[in-house]
Amino acid sequence: MAYATVSVPLSLILRKANLNLAYHAFLVALVGLLMLWTTRRIDVLFVSPVQSLVSMADRISGGDLDARYEGPQPDLELARLSSALNTMATAIQERESRLVSLGEHDMLTGSKTGSSWKTGCLNLKAQMRFHSP
Repeated sequence: MAYATVSVPLSLILRKANLNLAYHAFLVALVGLLMLWTTRRIDVLFVSPVQSLVSMADRISGGDLDARYEGPQPDLELARLSSALNTMATAIQERESRLVSLGEHDMLTGSKTGSSWKTGCLNLKAQMRFHSP
């Protein structure tokens, strides 16, 4: 039986290994950058608008009827939700204004009433505030 040996220069083996290492390091860095970019886009497109809408809803439920969504215009469903919340806040504000106006005037005579009626309406309004479950 005869055996043959073949030798490959060590520099050739190391050069190929270094090229493989550089290629894979580049791929890892590229995937990492792509993940960072995707995470940032998700935050800008979804998380931030939803947090702003939740904050607005919390302010409205706390009695701040001037709260409106003023962030960047979100896409599709979030745009519809922000529009609906703004419309709801405006409607609540208008109803409250009418309630106070009605409380300040006598319906039969049209004259201004005493402060007790207005105080009663404001107390009723305070009792009707939104409460979280």
